[in-house]
Amino acid sequence: MEEVRIIVRWDFSKLSPNQQHRKDPWTKTELKRTCRLLTEDAWRRAGEPVIEGPALLTIISRRPRALDADNLLSACKAAIDQLCSRGKTGSGVVWGDSPRWITIVGIQSLPGKKGAEKV
Repeated sequence: MEEVRIIVRWDFSKLSPNQQHRKDPWTKTELKRTCRLLTEDAWRRAGEPVIEGPALLTIISRRPRALDADNLLSACKAAIDQLCSRGKTGSGVVWGDSPRWITIVGIQSLPGKKGAEKV
């Protein structure tokens, strides 16, 4: 099975459900748009890889303060949607985000620099 590595340099904790009580709806929309744009840019920098069959996804977060797994997964939703939007937008690694196309096999939060997260 081929491995595709896409590094999105952004602090996903900004989209964590724990932060949403402080954000107004417009800020949340802007954060999601920024996340999608940065994810698409990271995909292009990686050479616009495409996987024709089902893909396995591992999310690795590197930031000074770890997020728990459920918050990290939720915060990465916009990035995952962007990577799995080939059928809708023509850009992305796989055709869709249904279980037919993608399986999340791991979520890790490791110590590291803020904003150096990988999806």
